[in-house]
Amino acid sequence: MKAIAITGSIATGKSTVSKYLIQQGYPVIDTDIISRVVVEKGTVGLERLKENFGEDIIQADGTLNRKALGNIVFNDEASKEKLNQILHPLISKESKERMAAYKEEGHSLIFVDIPLYYEVDIDIPTDAVWLVYVSPDIQLERLMKRNQIGEEDARQLISNQISIEDKAKWSEIVIDNSNTPEETHKQVDQLLKAENNK
Repeated sequence: MKAIAITGSIATGKSTVSKYLIQQGYPVIDTDIISRVVVEKGTVGLERLKENFGEDIIQADGTLNRKALGNIVFNDEASKEKLNQILHPLISKESKERMAAYKEEGHSLIFVDIPLYYEVDIDIPTDAVWLVYVSPDIQLERLMKRNQIGEEDARQLISNQISIEDKAKWSEIVIDNSNTPEETHKQVDQLLKAENNK
């Protein structure tokens, strides 16, 4: 079984590609969803967060108060690092279990949606990287429109990640999502055809 990482940057349209792959019948493991699953009520992950960040991050119903946790780690590198040390092994374990299950089901090609593939060191084995790319200008414009924010705030959010141009240099495959969804889908179709003919 081959596993391909799908990544991008904020507002480059990674979810457009992931959704299309699912529509075409390919399994997509979404690490963003997994990051929420591993800290659900009653999990080891939530217990470890409580031990490290205190009772204040737990809501009355026993679930995680994401806002309270976000406030703690937002401007504190040490807290952010601690959070990653707790979450990343759990996300990695759950992802690997899902990959093994798909392999068991007989899938020969699966995808793992990893938004911060180049930013974080997470132990999920993949064979190639497909980057969903738009130019920095289009990225800025789409982010401002999507989040209803001004240029300064949008630039700040973009600067929190490695630049899309650098990621493009490092990725095996670059999918240009600058135009219509149909044009993006065409590129994905060609890549899938190439993969299935290997």
